[in-house]
Amino acid sequence: MESERIIGVHLGRFAPYTKGHETMTQAVIDQVGAENTLVLIGSSNKVNARTPYTAEQREAMIQSVFPDIQIASIGDSNATSVELEISRIEWWYEQVRKLQTQMRGRFVFFTGDLADLSYLDGTEFEYREAFPRDTVGKGISATAAREAIQSNDELAIQNLLPTPVIDQAVAFYRQNLEQGLLSSET
Repeated sequence: MESERIIGVHLGRFAPYTKGHETMTQAVIDQVGAENTLVLIGSSNKVNARTPYTAEQREAMIQSVFPDIQIASIGDSNATSVELEISRIEWWYEQVRKLQTQMRGRFVFFTGDLADLSYLDGTEFEYREAFPRDTVGKGISATAAREAIQSNDELAIQNLLPTPVIDQAVAFYRQNLEQGLLSSET
């Protein structure tokens, strides 16, 4: 009898993809292998001040660091809201279930803080702590990276973003800003 394929999922907005995200993705790879790692881009149908990159731009950033892993996108049920709406979470679960079926495996979500994925409680989706975020990658956040990009703080950008991502993150941000894609929502 063949054992069930486990697909390790790193879920996030990745806006932009930071060194903290890189560390988490590597932890998932270390646990399940690159061939069984999925980086799942959330809020893929949004571009605003909090998520200032398209799903395709975020995928390009991730792919520049990990060219051999699988990447997929999932939108939110309400593309205009800033946060995932818990009241509409069943729609989101159904999208994840469809993706899981397409990938022919069982999703196990990985995080640096179990509280981040507590909305998966009571579902069939398992989640695990890959490492404690308060000790590994502490202080590395996409919010800080966005602020560094906005203020052209090159040293902070270098400290927060993987080297292959830096030029893309800055260029994509400026492009989206110039095109008027970024609303004032934070």
